[in-house]
Order: sequence, then C-alpha cells, then structure tokens
Amino acid sequence: MYGGDRRRSELARGDILADLCARFPDGVGEAASQRPGRAWAAVGIEALRPVTEFLLGCDPGAYLSTISAVDTGEEFLAIYHFWVAGTELNLKVKLDRKEPAVPSIMDLHPGANFYEREIHDLMGIEVTGRGKLERLVVPDGWPEGHYPLRKDWPGLPGGESA
Repeated sequence: MYGGDRRRSELARGDILADLCARFPDGVGEAASQRPGRAWAAVGIEALRPVTEFLLGCDPGAYLSTISAVDTGEEFLAIYHFWVAGTELNLKVKLDRKEPAVPSIMDLHPGANFYEREIHDLMGIEVTGRGKLERLVVPDGWPEGHYPLRKDWPGLPGGESA
C-alpha cells in the first residue's frame, strides 16, 4: 500500500468499521462492508467532524474524494467519500428535510470547499461554520430556493416537473 519505508497505519492493520464503531459509539450507527476495500457507515451529524478528523489523521494517505447528496423524498443524505487505509469508506449523514445543514469540514480538508459549494447549489444543503458559499454550478442569476437535484424542484421555466 505504501512505498519505501513508510509504515502502514494502525487503522490499515485492523477493521476500519470496528475501529470507527469502537471510537465513536454514540456517533457511528449502522455500518457494513459488502466486499473488500469498500465500506460505509451511518454517522450522526454531531460526529461528522470528529470522525473526519480521525480518518484524515490516522493514515498518511487518507483523503476526501468527494461529497455527494441524495434526496430520498423523506430526507436528505450527505455522503462523504473517503479513501482510508486501502478502503473506500462512505459516511452517510441523515439531514432534516425542512432545514438540511451540515458542518463544514473545509478547515480539516481544504479540498472540501468545492464539494460543499456543490451540495449547496444543487440540493440547498446549508454548510455551517464557513464563509459565504459562492455559486459553483448554477449561474449567478439562478433564483434562490431553486435546487435542481431536489425531488420537489418545480423544473423547467414552464413549471414542468423534473
């Protein structure tokens, strides 16, 4: 996994999901690994920053590959996609549908900037603890409150459903 004399992290030698559940018993809920190298865990919103800090600090090669969001119709999910210790680990965070918000992790991983702006532009998920979210995907004149990847988005200018 690592070249030269770099040592594998302690996390790489153990079970990443068992370690997360043990370190954050109140913050990490359901977790599974369907096949080697792929895993996911449900993480409470209050545990997102500490879990992120842990993941990025436990392996010198760890990084955030993207943040995505899903509208299930009943709630929103923010999904944080990490590469840690040879495992693609997805953290699923359930959000309130009426006021979806996540804490920023940009201070922990500066690359989160564009991903946080994207989930705000396309899904209307507020990102707290950072400055103003400049437009990234939708044009500057895009109307406030219109988020094109939400299931309840009114759609095209004629009012058609998406």
